[in-house]
Amino acid sequence: FRKRNNSSYLKKYEHAETEMKYDIILHLGSSEIRKLDREIEEDTLKLLVNYKTLITDAGNTERFKYYKTRYAANNNFTFKLYNTLEDMHIDAVSSKIILCYDGGQAHFLGQFSRCIVLVGTLLLKQWAPYDFSDYILHKKWSDGVEAYISKGEKKHIAITYPVWCAPCFNVGCE
Repeated sequence: FRKRNNSSYLKKYEHAETEMKYDIILHLGSSEIRKLDREIEEDTLKLLVNYKTLITDAGNTERFKYYKTRYAANNNFTFKLYNTLEDMHIDAVSSKIILCYDGGQAHFLGQFSRCIVLVGTLLLKQWAPYDFSDYILHKKWSDGVEAYISKGEKKHIAITYPVWCAPCFNVGCE
């Protein structure tokens, strides 16, 4: 990958400069094994109520429907579903930050806006936003949580808590 020609990486998604519509896009999509507990996810939403936030998911999941109903009165929250991740690129470009779980969404959306990614049970370098640069340790907390920042233009941040069983591909353990 270091020798890879990345000059055409973004060409498919070229677009005119867009005005910032959102402070944050919160993409809830990921497999259940990699999601935060619902209570922690809801605490995160509570922290975002004063920001212009677009909330999306990989589908019309029970959580997504619950949040949409729970926060229907909040004018700062917009709820939207897409047919594919590619369809999100216009909104991603018009967002200051994307908050998402690790996985393909972090790889793909990281080319359009700065990402803060919660890396679950998988290896950081495997699923962090891909911007053709290395990640370096940015901050470490006493409880073992670590934040890594990319050396690339967008300075993506990947937050992780090292676990003994990584990487996990949902092979059946509890």
